[in-house]
Amino acid sequence: MWAERLRIPPVSDLQALGAFQKGLNEISFVDGQNLAIDYRWAGNEYAQFPSLAADLVRRQVNVVAVPGNTVKALFSK
Repeated sequence: MWAERLRIPPVSDLQALGAFQKGLNEISFVDGQNLAIDYRWAGNEYAQFPSLAADLVRRQVNVVAVPGNTVKALFSK
């Protein structure tokens, strides 16, 4: 089900994610060791944001990081 909705992130998001992971590593957070990072991409398909956000709420995640523009950040609230 999720694989059908998976989108390939744009290069700018991949660069931001690399910097994000590097910053986490610098403060001793390592994906797969002491934290789990679960990625979601909707691209610019804003209609998908509510369902992606609802899934994160169901999973009771502790933090949502949103690379990109203000619209994406507002949907994460």
